[in-house]
Amino acid sequence: GVTLMEGLRGAVHNQSLLRASKGSGADEEIKGGLKKAAAVATWADVVILALGERSLHSGEARSRTEITIPEVQQNLAETVAKAVRKVGKPMIILLKNGRALELRGAVKDAGAIMVTWFLGKQTGHAIAD
Repeated sequence: GVTLMEGLRGAVHNQSLLRASKGSGADEEIKGGLKKAAAVATWADVVILALGERSLHSGEARSRTEITIPEVQQNLAETVAKAVRKVGKPMIILLKNGRALELRGAVKDAGAIMVTWFLGKQTGHAIAD
């Protein structure tokens, strides 16, 4: 399938305008990920932060007691939001999920939230369009 970054690269003519950093995994930390993501975010004119849950977290017979994004991703959102507030940059949240989620903190307070659900093989192109 087409990733978000592949879709964005296809939509932007000047590739030097795009930078990306994986700040965390879906459910796990990445060593140095928060710091690197914050640094990349302060460089950008607009920050697009992709968050959400794995598809196995929602669906038939997959009830959960917590309906929030995973804590490592919430920490990523808080870290990036703090960095971009200091430099006055807007932050857009792309939220990939298969059910309603309780949004909190920096995710809830983002300038815009785009819920992308679980799209198919052309996810990156669909979001970039």
